[in-house]
Amino acid sequence: MKCLLFFLILSSTSIFAMDIGTRGGGDTCEDRIKDVRDDLNKWIINKGPNGLTLPEKMTVSFYSEAMLFQISKAKIECVGKSDERYSAGIEGISNVCRFDLINDKSFIKCDFFKFNSLSESEQYVRVHHQFAGLAGIENDLNDSVSNQISAYLVDDVVKKLAIRPIKKAEDCTKSTLESIHVHEEKLFRKEETAPLDWILELFNSCKTKAVKYKTMSLFAIATSNADLVKTYYIVDNLQGFCRDDITCAMTEINLLSSGISARSSETSPSLIRLITKIVTEDAPYEAVKNKAISVLSGSCLRDPYLSIHCTLAIQAINSVLLREN
Repeated sequence: MKCLLFFLILSSTSIFAMDIGTRGGGDTCEDRIKDVRDDLNKWIINKGPNGLTLPEKMTVSFYSEAMLFQISKAKIECVGKSDERYSAGIEGISNVCRFDLINDKSFIKCDFFKFNSLSESEQYVRVHHQFAGLAGIENDLNDSVSNQISAYLVDDVVKKLAIRPIKKAEDCTKSTLESIHVHEEKLFRKEETAPLDWILELFNSCKTKAVKYKTMSLFAIATSNADLVKTYYIVDNLQGFCRDDITCAMTEINLLSSGISARSSETSPSLIRLITKIVTEDAPYEAVKNKAISVLSGSCLRDPYLSIHCTLAIQAINSVLLREN
């Protein structure tokens, strides 16, 4: 499936190949366009366009604001030849869809049979082009920005756009580890604050074991250095990081233990809850359970403020149904 990384869109190309004489095809076409629209919206907000090559003198800020404005207001409609709303103008446009600005209102109209016949990558490019046209970034003869979108599509359960184009595993591992090394010593010496978006991007764009473990190490540094808001941000994005990986889970618990020791009592409960989730959701194995209980007993129970949090966490961990290693 195709999607912009971070947000799942449940869809299938085969679903869209509806009978051209039914309204069902138009409905699924409109739903698909809205799914892609919403994914583009999230991708833009998450600074995905930073890697785009834009027209001369156009800034990323202008692109983002113009696209988000049109995404928020454009009316979307899919029609077939048997539909009275079908415009003859669509037949003359090879791009399947057309965009119009009428009295300060924005419209996107697509031939649902042609749109549903496109591959998922082509659907992303076409939908982006409609909004880019309405935003004044592209026109019917120029879709140079839209054509870059397919480079950001990644495979997961579904496809989504990553913040940067995805590299082959061996290439991305080497370049990512080199990039990490540049920042690591400065982070340890606290010469710079933890670049949290960048750390997350490393893992999301290069999910190899070497990068995964190194990213976790950076998270630990960030947790010990970051302010309250940033710590919560890190914790939220660590959930599910070590799913079904015993070694990773135990390493993560060690790192979170260091965070509990270094952080204030305000943020430590969040780290305790994450340790609980590692055992109860991500890696419910005997070794991981024993490690978590050891950490919580040793690190938390010495602090009266945290004792209730630790007690509840240990109770939850002890009640989980463990898997076989």
